[in-house]
Amino acid sequence: MMNNQDILTFRLFGDNVSPSSFRAKDIAEIISNLEDSLISTLKEIDPTIKEEEAFISLFEVTDKSNGLNFRPNILQLVLAFQLLSTSITTNNFDNLPTKSILGLRELQSKIRKYNCNAQFQLNNKTLGELTRDTVIQISENQKIKGDTTIYGKIIRLGGKEPKVRLELLEGYTISIDITENITKEIAQYIYSVISLRGKAVWNRKDNHILDFKLEDIGKYREKSNMESFNELRKLLGNEWDKINNVEEYLLNN
Repeated sequence: MMNNQDILTFRLFGDNVSPSSFRAKDIAEIISNLEDSLISTLKEIDPTIKEEEAFISLFEVTDKSNGLNFRPNILQLVLAFQLLSTSITTNNFDNLPTKSILGLRELQSKIRKYNCNAQFQLNNKTLGELTRDTVIQISENQKIKGDTTIYGKIIRLGGKEPKVRLELLEGYTISIDITENITKEIAQYIYSVISLRGKAVWNRKDNHILDFKLEDIGKYREKSNMESFNELRKLLGNEWDKINNVEEYLLNN
């Protein structure tokens, strides 16, 4: 770990924007998405650094709009912060991994919710500005498109413009636009794993899904262990009844 005195600022500004105008939950999500984006970008700079070794610490909230000031625990996070800022300034996100791009989109969703904009500042110098209208997208030659079925755990559902947020089995999360009818249909599966069919856009850089348009809900639903064993029992019938010691049988066959 390095003694790094650089200050990374994510400044939210606009009409009537102040720390007291934001819900604590939304500020927590902003900090989380910013850190996730930085750590994902960090892997592009130094793949040898483990994710758990890097973090940013919030040490100050300024009342100049809503300024969130952080200190990174390693110098490479400053470089990641600069790369994120450059991508926004040049409107070129091809050098970023998918998780960083998705993180920026989540930050933008909060910007739109509070009708404001945000600046990336390093030691009080503005490096880039994320606005409500910034198009966070990779170039067409970086995209792979096709039909697919995805599997993920529902971790959030609903909203003014309904979305479902899935934690995919591959280890990252995506947000998908849905209708009110779909929201009602899958609400019973909140915090469970489901399957969704539709059209996906993958990032060639890491083969992660960047965009997904839902067309249908798949048949897969996560079930309890008891339900799974009962279904397995139905398939096997009485085949195991004649075996006295199942554990011994499995070990020897």
